Amino acid sequence: MKIPVPAKNRNYRLEYSGFLGSDFTGDADISRRRSDDAENVFLTDGGIATRKGLRKIFYYAGAEILPVNGVVYDGEGMYVHLGGNVMKYTAFPDTATFFEIVPGGHDGMHVVSQGVNNAVSESFVFKDRVYILDGQEYSFIEDGDFSYIDEYTAFIPTTRIGSDPGGYGGEAYQEENVLTPFRKNTFLSDGTSMVYVLDYAPIAEDSVSVHVNGREVILFTVDSQKGKVIFPEPLPLPLTEGADNVTITFSTGISRRDRIDRCTVAKVFDNRAFLSGNPLYPGVIFHSAFEDAAYFPISGYYDDGEDNIPVKSLMVSGGRLVVLKETGGNGGKVFIHTPVIDYDLGKVYPVTDTQIYFGAAGCGTNYGDELIYLSDRGIESLRIGEGYVRLSHRSSFIDERLKKYTIQERSSSKMIAFKDNLILIIGGDVFITDGILRENVKGDGQYEWFYWKFAMEYEKITGGICVGGEMYFYSDKGNIFVYDGYYDDGYYVKSFWKTPKDHLGTEGYLKSFARKGNYITANVTDFSEIIIHADTDNHEKTLIGRFSLSPFGFTGMNFGKMSFFTGGKALIPINNLPRRFGSISFEFSSDKSPFNISGIAGEYHIKKYD
Repeated sequence: MKIPVPAKNRNYRLEYSGFLGSDFTGDADISRRRSDDAENVFLTDGGIATRKGLRKIFYYAGAEILPVNGVVYDGEGMYVHLGGNVMKYTAFPDTATFFEIVPGGHDGMHVVSQGVNNAVSESFVFKDRVYILDGQEYSFIEDGDFSYIDEYTAFIPTTRIGSDPGGYGGEAYQEENVLTPFRKNTFLSDGTSMVYVLDYAPIAEDSVSVHVNGREVILFTVDSQKGKVIFPEPLPLPLTEGADNVTITFSTGISRRDRIDRCTVAKVFDNRAFLSGNPLYPGVIFHSAFEDAAYFPISGYYDDGEDNIPVKSLMVSGGRLVVLKETGGNGGKVFIHTPVIDYDLGKVYPVTDTQIYFGAAGCGTNYGDELIYLSDRGIESLRIGEGYVRLSHRSSFIDERLKKYTIQERSSSKMIAFKDNLILIIGGDVFITDGILRENVKGDGQYEWFYWKFAMEYEKITGGICVGGEMYFYSDKGNIFVYDGYYDDGYYVKSFWKTPKDHLGTEGYLKSFARKGNYITANVTDFSEIIIHADTDNHEKTLIGRFSLSPFGFTGMNFGKMSFFTGGKALIPINNLPRRFGSISFEFSSDKSPFNISGIAGEYHIKKYD
């Protein structure tokens, strides 16, 4: 608002209140309610306050640095992928310290496996198992025991049923499972035949096992090239007339498990596991059989776009599977699979191309009724309904700051919904929203964003998980932290909030604050203080004051930080504000204690030139 130049000196009222979020656009005209430079603060009760710290609850103290590659919670316990090991954090959420990886682990920690890939992993819970994708081998944990999904632990399908010994008269039943070369054929014995013909040849000779009327039979020979099993005498008739009584299990010797082993993206949808991210099959989504994540039928896949552009994220919205691909090529980058019933094939998932060309540069997650993901231009929102897909941009206020991160940092970013907030972890830093869509910018509603930089030296936060309403972060140095501390693992949380450069309505005249009548408002909080600086166009940054916000009391009194506040809101006079300046900005901060600020007000006058 422009203030008319007065005919004589007069007083004006200045007030900053109702703070919102950060505005890193670099625009010249930024609202007084936002900050063009702020760090480690959050919005609370209409004001700005220092965020909480990170309290370490899990750490590996061995000589070798082992990163936390992933964390998953199955509703009862937490599993930690630490380096090339999988640990069950039995003491969660209490502190668990251990000094070396040994079989059996330590108090509060149980070693589940020591042979997984030391790389960022994706995990998901399906039925009673925790499944792990480490980009090398598909594995699972059940009842605390670890196992790779190999040719024996994977589901073995029965590919043909009801055939006579010669292989005739039967029907195809289940598709082969790409996780195992084994399959079963069932036959109805005629009481006279000694040769049984399988539905595939050649077969692996030493792979055959036979059960007749429920009992294992070991006397037979195999013609592996012709796919025949030969018995020395006729097999008996079935105990139940007309029911298959001979089951032959065998291996084709063909391995297709690399389709699944190298996947790195997962989503449980419609009682199936959908996997992708395999560099050998960049744009392909594989899906499991119904209610079995250890059975991936050979035809259970979709190649979205058929352009070899990698899939970056899988999400679910309104009974649909949403596939986000990386930017590249000329086709759409968002695809939708809607389940339908096919008369012959059963449940299928035909694909629809949305013609949205902003692909995913990093992670994505469900957030309220939106699908949120990181693109090359910032953070996007998808809303999907019957017959429409709507794309909106949600990060206009922080897009400039996001540009500083590398392609690799974007690609390895994580996004987590925490209570009403959305958290983006990127390059070791955090961007967090307050969860409310407020201002339209270029037609899109925007979230208020805050930027956090953690204080630990030589350590980066790489991911996180929300469990029971608490937020947990993990790092590249093998540590897990809960977001409820006073410090960042012993380091002070240095926080600040700067108001944008303000000409107070007119650029061509000098202003001066009154000697009295200027104050800030803040909440009285234990062990907190606020440091106030003012920065003008013709002065160095000037310290206005350092004020304790702790309530008055004698317990643990620090006379150097004494205040006489008793609780609630504090009104703190500030009487040495600058004089004779053209523009001004304020900085509220703290270097060793939390601070908060809900407003600043004062009186100033514009100097009339004679």
